[in-house]
Amino acid sequence: TPQLVNMPSPDEWENYLRDNVHWTRKHFSQNSQRMKAAVIMAHSSSGPVQPYFDTLKRVASLYNETPILFLEDNHWFEKETYPDYRNLYRIALDDTVTPTSITVDTDAMGGGITDVFRYDRRCPCSSGHRPTKLISLSKAAGEECEGVCDTNDLCDGENVCGMDGAMCW
Repeated sequence: TPQLVNMPSPDEWENYLRDNVHWTRKHFSQNSQRMKAAVIMAHSSSGPVQPYFDTLKRVASLYNETPILFLEDNHWFEKETYPDYRNLYRIALDDTVTPTSITVDTDAMGGGITDVFRYDRRCPCSSGHRPTKLISLSKAAGEECEGVCDTNDLCDGENVCGMDGAMCW
């Protein structure tokens, strides 16, 4: 019989999400006058946490002058803006390209939400290269960061598992 380990019960999960919603609303309410931007880090915006993200959209509409970045973990890179919530930006980082630097420029809102929150995803062993294609995982152990990133052989990509028919293991 399969077992769930370290997973909350459905009631505990609902309470957890409700507490997170309450905390988010409370802090926006208490700090909206001095808040210039908000960055919320989470595991996901869909699945079991979808109710939290839906509430965040409502918060974004109430505090529409505050730029909000929802930064999540994913298996592939995504970025999304929302026409109905112009101050909300979602970035999902893939699981192969690190580190990611996020720059927050609250003076750039005139250019749109993507100008307020700029990201820089660079291969950790390169000198500034930005990945654009599916990463090759066929390199020998220890070879990952021995100069190959500068030629784009290894770090020439992001994980697009599940998107556009990519095969993943």
